[in-house]
Amino acid sequence: MADQPFPDLPPIPSASPAPVVGPTRTSRLAVASLVLGILSCPFSILAGIPGLVCGIMGLNRISRSERAAASPRLTGQGLAIAGTILSGLSMLILPVMIGLMLPAVQAAREAARRVGCSHNLRTMAIGMLAHESAQQILPAAITDADGKPLLSWRVAILPYIEEQGLYEQFHLDEPWDSEHNRTLIAKMPAVYNCPSGQRDDGRTRYMLLDGTGACFEKPRQQTRGRISGVKFGDLRQAPDQTILIVEAPSDRAVEWTKPEDLTVSPDEAAQLQDGKAGGHSRGIRHAAYADGHVEMIHGF
Repeated sequence: MADQPFPDLPPIPSASPAPVVGPTRTSRLAVASLVLGILSCPFSILAGIPGLVCGIMGLNRISRSERAAASPRLTGQGLAIAGTILSGLSMLILPVMIGLMLPAVQAAREAARRVGCSHNLRTMAIGMLAHESAQQILPAAITDADGKPLLSWRVAILPYIEEQGLYEQFHLDEPWDSEHNRTLIAKMPAVYNCPSGQRDDGRTRYMLLDGTGACFEKPRQQTRGRISGVKFGDLRQAPDQTILIVEAPSDRAVEWTKPEDLTVSPDEAAQLQDGKAGGHSRGIRHAAYADGHVEMIHGF
């Protein structure tokens, strides 16, 4: 058999040439977005907003570069996406964190105010007890020879709360609003300034509980070294159940040298002494007792 020639085979196609890749360049906006996104963790909005803007602009420019086949082609889409996500998360997390922390911060501030108020009342109560120990009488308004009140008990206890120097500056035979004594209102000791309503006008919210049924039901006065009024033996209840000083509402604040206190009705006095009380309308919250302890009055 004669040899048969091999049939012609179709030519083997040659491999397609690799596409030519043009020069590329990482988008500066994408890099800036990532950097700002990382910085937005500690700096939140300060870096978050620029990071978000840079990320969005970077993605737009990268997309336009790919569509237009521009040279050099921009890259860095992953960087821009990461920066945009980080920036957006930081701006979302900040309001949530503030919302969660705000009640805790307010509670901490209120607790600090309560502690400060309790400290002030305790200092005054100890000053009153020191006065009673030295004079055998609870401190009272300083009066003239006719018994007219001139200065508050808050002035009378100054030597017992380490304010002897200020006490010596007063003219004790003149009223609280005399030309000389008025100049001392601005020197109100810090202990008379309630932390729940700080004032800079020389007015205080700390007052004695006065009126029928209260501790200071009887007349009290301190005249030229002679004192008459309430003694420990006059107390109707045990010292740990007898209110001396209260934190009055802010609208009842008075000049700290003025001989004015919080007068209550017999029913209110009984309720306050029992700690149950109708003082809600008066805004009374803290009270110092005759044994020196301080507590919040419940039931408001």
